[in-house]
Amino acid sequence: MKGFYYTTKPGSIRDLFEEDLRSLGLSEKEIAKSADSYMKGRKQDVEKLKKNCRNEVKKIKKSAPLKITAKTFGGAAIGFGLSDLISYIKSDK
Repeated sequence: MKGFYYTTKPGSIRDLFEEDLRSLGLSEKEIAKSADSYMKGRKQDVEKLKKNCRNEVKKIKKSAPLKITAKTFGGAAIGFGLSDLISYIKSDK
């Protein structure tokens, strides 16, 4: 059921979850217990996602300067090669 309760109102995720459990005919005690465990698991999942995103951003920031340098030199080499090829073709005629 995780992931099906997306909304912008705070607290409404839990309300929707409890409403679904009530429709199954569970007691209020079981509903409260299930809702607490759901919200706890959801919070852990969100924290894990945030941590993974931060790690990915750090990796990108570390590798970006090297990639930019490599692309610059690669582009310069291709440009030089094409320029040399055009000069060779023009001088051959």
